Amino acid sequence: MIDLSIHEAPLERAVQRAREQNIIIPTFAQQRDPSLIPDAIKRRLSEVGLWDLNPVNLFRITWRNEPVVQGGGFGDVNYLELPREVTGVDARVVVIVGKWFPTGAHKVGAAYGCLVPRLVTGQFDPTTQKAVWPSTGNYCRGGAYDSRLLACQSIAILPEGMSRERFEWLEGVADEIIRTPGTESNVKEIFDKCWELRRSGQDLVIFNQFDEMGNYLWHYSVTGPAMHEILKRVMGPDDSYRGMASATGSGGTIASGRLPEGAIPPQQNLRQRGAAMPDAAQQRLRRAPHRGHRRQARPVGPQRQEHRHGCGHRRRGDHPNYAPVQRGDRQ
Repeated sequence: MIDLSIHEAPLERAVQRAREQNIIIPTFAQQRDPSLIPDAIKRRLSEVGLWDLNPVNLFRITWRNEPVVQGGGFGDVNYLELPREVTGVDARVVVIVGKWFPTGAHKVGAAYGCLVPRLVTGQFDPTTQKAVWPSTGNYCRGGAYDSRLLACQSIAILPEGMSRERFEWLEGVADEIIRTPGTESNVKEIFDKCWELRRSGQDLVIFNQFDEMGNYLWHYSVTGPAMHEILKRVMGPDDSYRGMASATGSGGTIASGRLPEGAIPPQQNLRQRGAAMPDAAQQRLRRAPHRGHRRQARPVGPQRQEHRHGCGHRRRGDHPNYAPVQRGDRQ
């Protein structure tokens, strides 16, 4: 599903860089199950903050971090159950929590799934190339953070109208920050800048989350099993699993809904591939005007969160499926 062909010379340079910087790259299996992480790594983590720019924090790219800001270990998957007074429905609604990732958002994992396969195959050379992270927010932040921990140069591209706190944080992490016109809905302008960079002659790789299979595979490998673990903890013998609901975004997180066949007992497997919804509600959605709408918390610090709200129509040219940058574009 992704290109794993080996490029020997860049790979040797990447290995040498990792040795020099004391970088150990965790596997997806270790991020899925931190019990596989060596005890020596865990001892180092006991002295490191959750958001610190320390390569050992690559092992904290997991849903199982202890919910503390400093020196935490690992435990159960972080989640919360929404009360019926909030949801207005009898069904139990459980939400997986990404606050306790480094950067405060799970996008640090999606970006990891894009960059690391290139590093370990020699398809990205940290000694000569720059990693470009186009996004309105957390994917850009996650990519810059991962790049810093992996000793790779990074370029963060995001709209100039995003929060001051976001830019202040990036100034201490990314090697270069490019501000594009607009705010959260101005996606096209971000990828216009990617076209400009592509033509600039710089040696770079543009990691476009909308066409990077590593984004999808990381969520399938790490987020899906985390959600399955939550189900095993909260479901009783008489409960039935009705489905997973996810905003499609860049098409990464939705991969976590593809649980392995047999992961849920047959009597609990109804409508596993999508959220349960009454037929009448489905008909109302089909008749509704096409509109992009989302509301989400955007962390900007270990103990702070910024709340943003965006709603609006998208033109054809603004849609991520029409973004001009192709996977792994290299000058």
